[in-house]
Amino acid sequence: MAIALFGTTAAITDEKIAALSLSKVIVLYSCVGALFIAAAALFFFSKKVPSGILIEKVESGTKALYTLLIMTGLLVIMFVPVFSSYKTDIASLGDAEKHALEAYRLKWLLGALAVVVVGLLVANMSAKKKVQGWGAMQYPQLVLGMLAIFVYVGVEVAIGSNLSELLKQPEFGGFQSSEAAPYISMYWGSLMIGRWAGAVNAFKLSKIQKFYCRS
Repeated sequence: MAIALFGTTAAITDEKIAALSLSKVIVLYSCVGALFIAAAALFFFSKKVPSGILIEKVESGTKALYTLLIMTGLLVIMFVPVFSSYKTDIASLGDAEKHALEAYRLKWLLGALAVVVVGLLVANMSAKKKVQGWGAMQYPQLVLGMLAIFVYVGVEVAIGSNLSELLKQPEFGGFQSSEAAPYISMYWGSLMIGRWAGAVNAFKLSKIQKFYCRS
């Protein structure tokens, strides 16, 4: 990431971070998106991938599809004001104005969260009353799993994104952005270790092997 944005892995100062052009970030994530599209195309056009044989009856999910489309549209509406607010020059605002701006963003984000949670729960309750047209939405384990993944990923990314700002506070060390990088790396690395340790049960290992893998 540092090489792609700054062209070096050497210590990056706050001045370099402040001078970083937004176009470089856009190009970086555009390349990442292109890689995902290329991977999808590889699987789609590959002749060596075995064709799936569906022996079970496909349940109609028209109502579930419309519900998800409506939720997507509402989420887009919720996020437009949030993204538009970033056009404001923060440096020219006072503390009270900055607080008001953050509160404004938080209201829209909480609204987006409500759209996801309420939308999925209403879909599941409606599916219990009349199964036809709701497809897999009739299964509570699916709906609750969707909510769990949504909350988990949201919390995981939010912590990683705001950790540097937290470490800038005097109560947490008063670190500069360039000094917070090792702690952010430790955070993501610890999450990865936790995933590996949690995946041990998926393999047929002895108790001793599982113990050492988790250690």
